[in-house]
Amino acid sequence: MANVQKYTRVDVSNGSLTRHFERATDENGEYHQWGNQDIDSSRSCLNYNLAPIRDGGQLDFINERLSQVKCHKRADVNIMCSWIITAPKRLADNEHELFFRESYDFLNSKYSSGDHRNVISAYVHMDETTPHMHFAFIPVVVDRKKRIEKVSAKEALGWSEKGLHKFHKEFHDKMTVVFGRDIGVLNEATKDGNKEIWELKRDTAIAEARAKLESELNAVRLELEGELSTAILELEGELREVKGKVAAEKRTNILIVNNDDIMYKNSGQIL
Repeated sequence: MANVQKYTRVDVSNGSLTRHFERATDENGEYHQWGNQDIDSSRSCLNYNLAPIRDGGQLDFINERLSQVKCHKRADVNIMCSWIITAPKRLADNEHELFFRESYDFLNSKYSSGDHRNVISAYVHMDETTPHMHFAFIPVVVDRKKRIEKVSAKEALGWSEKGLHKFHKEFHDKMTVVFGRDIGVLNEATKDGNKEIWELKRDTAIAEARAKLESELNAVRLELEGELSTAILELEGELREVKGKVAAEKRTNILIVNNDDIMYKNSGQIL
């Protein structure tokens, strides 16, 4: 119910992502889409942003904040991260607003020290299949040696300390306190920690390959079991045949011995 993505300056600079977050429209009045979202425009009026409104828009805020911190100019530097927080199925419709507000407070505290300084936007989308929030932020951390602020998605997300694997547990604990019950943050998909989209795709591919392999192995196993059963039946038939021949030969030998004994006695010789 939560996953995070990182974006470089190139990804962000054209404004496609931020326009999708804020549901901007194009020259034809159509909502800008990112990916294959199925947007119900009749519900778009229910969307809202939990972050402070940025003067000049999201892109201006990003550029301004980047100018205040150390940020390498390399093309591969991730200058924005975005958490997608999806409402758990166990929540009632009237609990969604509380869930997203508490989610925002959790993320704002975790990545912006609670003062919104690194938060780009936090749009809640109620017009897609499942209610969710895009929490976009600049991954700013403090360089402990130089004592300056710098951009580092790796450190902000805690990957150097495997912090992502703690995310869902911390989030679960907070929401359990807020709602007074388990709302389903921890499940089969999240119990082992957060995974990026590429990891989810990888795991899905592995699971599908494993299922296919198991199916093929079962088919081979059934075929081998059938061949083995046939071979066993044939061997049992041959064994019965051999046993029958051995028994018949024993009976013949007994008759020969008995006949020889009778002939020996009739010759008058003493045994």
